Amino acid sequence: MIKDVEKYKTHGMQYDSNFIENLKKYFNSKNIEEVLERQESQEKARKEFVKKFNINYIKNITIEDYVSKVSKNDRRDTFCYTLEQRLDGLGEIKGTPVNKFGVYYSAKRKKEECTKKYSKTGNIEEGFNNIKQTICNLIELGEKYNPNDENDKTIIEIEKNKIAPLFKGKILAVYYPEKFVNVFAPVDIDRFLQILNIKYDSKEIKGWEIKKKLLLDFKQKDANFSKYSNLFFTAFLYTYYRRKEENEEETPIYSDKERKILKKIPKEALKLAIDYRNIKEISDWSAKQKNTVAKTRNNKSTQKDIEKSEINRKIIGDEGEEAIVKYEKEKLKKWKSPYEKDVQKISQINPSAGYDIVSYNKDGNEIHIEVKTSLKPYMEFYITSNEYQKMQEDPAYRIYYLSKAKSDKFNLYIFEKGKLDEKFFEPSTYRVRAEIVNNHEQI
Repeated sequence: MIKDVEKYKTHGMQYDSNFIENLKKYFNSKNIEEVLERQESQEKARKEFVKKFNINYIKNITIEDYVSKVSKNDRRDTFCYTLEQRLDGLGEIKGTPVNKFGVYYSAKRKKEECTKKYSKTGNIEEGFNNIKQTICNLIELGEKYNPNDENDKTIIEIEKNKIAPLFKGKILAVYYPEKFVNVFAPVDIDRFLQILNIKYDSKEIKGWEIKKKLLLDFKQKDANFSKYSNLFFTAFLYTYYRRKEENEEETPIYSDKERKILKKIPKEALKLAIDYRNIKEISDWSAKQKNTVAKTRNNKSTQKDIEKSEINRKIIGDEGEEAIVKYEKEKLKKWKSPYEKDVQKISQINPSAGYDIVSYNKDGNEIHIEVKTSLKPYMEFYITSNEYQKMQEDPAYRIYYLSKAKSDKFNLYIFEKGKLDEKFFEPSTYRVRAEIVNNHEQI
C-alpha cells in the first residue's frame, strides 16, 4: 500500500495523473523482489570495484589500468571501462564522449590523449598525474561529506572539482552510494526535479551535485522510498520518466476537441515543417517601437474559425520548438560539445517551467530557451506572466524568436533580459472561460 498519497498531489501527480498508479506498479511485491535481486548483484560488483580501486591504488595506477581501452589488448578490467560498462547498472554514462575521462585512448588516432583541462600542452604524463590527483581529491571529499548536515560546505568543494559532471557523479555514487543519487546527466537531474515539483532558488542552487542533493533530500523524507537505497529510488524515476531517445518522436498534446477540429483542417494547411537547416541566426539587430492600430475582430468569424486559428498557432509553435531542438543539437555537434544529446524539450514534461527547451552554450553552461514563432514580418508574440517572471529571475533564460523570411527561410533573433527594454512589453488581460453551473436554486 502506498503511503502518504496526499503528498503526491503536489509532488508527481501535478505533472502526471498516473503517478500514483506508477508507484503502485513499482511497489508491487513481485516487482520489488525483482529490482532488489538485480541490485544485489550490482552491489557485489560495486564493492569489488571499490576494494580494488582504493585511493592508494589510484595514486599509483598506471595508464594501462586507467583508460577505457588500450590499443594492445583492449582490456575490460580498467578503472574507466569498469565504471562505464561493467557497472552500468549503477547509473549509465555510456554513449558520451570518451574525453570525459581526462586521459583516454583515441580509437581514431590510435593513441592515448589528454584533454587540455589537465594539461594545456596535451602532455600525457602531466595530464595523467593531474587526473589521478583530482580523482583522489574527489574520493576524499566524498568520504568527508555529510549530506545530513545542512551546514556542511563540502558539497561546494565537490562542485568545484573539475572532473566532468557525468564521470564525477558516477565515481561518487559508486564509492558512496548512500550519499549520492545515481543520476548523472544534467538534463535528467533537471527533469526529475521538475517532475517531482521540487522547488529551489536558481540563484542559490547552481551546481549539479548541489541540485542532486535536493533529490536525495526528497528520497530520504519520502514515506515510500526512505527505507530503500538511492538506486531503488532513481530506478523508479528512470523506469517511468526517462527522457525520449533521439529516435523516438515526441507527440504533440491536443485535447479531444482540438483533435476533432484538426481532422477538418486540410492536411496541406498543417504542413509548415520548419527545417532547422533553413534557420539563419541574426546576431546584429536592434528594435524600435511599432505604432499599431487596434483591429476589431470580423463579426462574421465563427467560433470554429477562432478555434482553428488558435490550433494553427499551436501547430506553428510546436514546429518552431522542434526546429530549435534540432538547431541547438546541430550547433553543439559543430562545437564538438558532449552535451549535444542532452538538449531536451522540457515543456512536454513540465508545462509550468516557463521555457520550452534546455540547451547549452559553447562553455557547457545550461541555457533555458522559450521559443516564439511567427509568420509576421515584424516582431509580435505573447509572453505569459510566468515566462516574464522567469526571464527576470533566471540568468540562463533566452527567448528565441523565429520569424518567417523569404521562401521557406526563417530568421532567428535571440535575446535575454535587457535586450528589449520594458517599453516593448505591453500589459495584457487574462481570458476567463467557463461553463456556469447553478448548483442551487435561486432564493
